[in-house]
Amino acid sequence: MWAVSLNLAKNKSTITKFQKLRIGSLGLLYCSDTEEATTPFVVKSIPAKDVEISHVWKEKWGLPFEISPLGSPLKRLSKQILQNDLPSAKVTGKRWNKILYVQPNFSFQPSTITEEDWAFIFAALAH
Repeated sequence: MWAVSLNLAKNKSTITKFQKLRIGSLGLLYCSDTEEATTPFVVKSIPAKDVEISHVWKEKWGLPFEISPLGSPLKRLSKQILQNDLPSAKVTGKRWNKILYVQPNFSFQPSTITEEDWAFIFAALAH
């Protein structure tokens, strides 16, 4: 299971974006505190609107949805490694976070990345 903060769950733009999320989509968890990508995943359910959960984390969270993790949260990619080694960042010269939208206000915002980018991410983070 995954969810977003209640503030994000009540944000109109987050609500608009989550409605476009599809089962089978690929995602990537990002830890803002440590500034690291952690776990690639497959979306298993559509986020539940107007649902708050309190049994998973200390705080209440919203828009919960099911995921199938494709890796372990113990594996990490720092923002420095993403900037230096993410294939699209190397080829285009763009900053990694202009390729992978990981900021909290971009929750449910799709990132269009290449097969090479996914291969890099899976090689580093998948089981």
